[in-house]
Amino acid sequence: SPGVVQPLLALIRSNKIPAERSGGVLTLVASLGGAEELGAVFGMVSDAQSPLPPATRAALLGSLVETSQRRKLKPNGDLGRLDGLLNSEEPRLQAAAARAIGAWKVESLRTALVTRAQDANAVEASRIAALEALGDLGGDENAKLLESLAGAGKPSRLAAVQALAKMNSAAAAKLSVDLLAELSTSEQIGSLLMPILQARNGVASLTAALE
Repeated sequence: SPGVVQPLLALIRSNKIPAERSGGVLTLVASLGGAEELGAVFGMVSDAQSPLPPATRAALLGSLVETSQRRKLKPNGDLGRLDGLLNSEEPRLQAAAARAIGAWKVESLRTALVTRAQDANAVEASRIAALEALGDLGGDENAKLLESLAGAGKPSRLAAVQALAKMNSAAAAKLSVDLLAELSTSEQIGSLLMPILQARNGVASLTAALE
């Protein structure tokens, strides 16, 4: 609860716990706090001058997203600051920021996600996270974009189909039939088919596509 984590935040703000060694405490705050406390952690993570190591910032952002999904709340504050993290030089931060944009439905940063998703030269983990986030944002425009990015010869086709399955299981199922021939492991095949099967009407869509 907020009452539990406020003293922890006070320790960090008063430098009783050095910021660069505060990752574990901030993880507790990110897990237990309310929207205000989550916003405080987000502020530290998104600060361009943050003393926190990039790996810690990425992990904290992941914790904030997990808490948001589990408890149905968002951090207070300007979520548009995710743009700076998405454009950082650290791939883990880029990926974590992309997932947060999708989870928190930050529509104002859709264009930035599209740019990353279409960038064949982007670090793969960052590009995949952007594709996942577009699936989380939803909408016809994003569905059409994901369908085009799942075509033959496109990088990260598998991730594009997985993201598309959240919105259009029929289109994802059709694309998966061609993609199956390119996958070499049972894990890849499972990761392709599972989102389709879990989607609404996914079983029927996949059955029809395989006929």
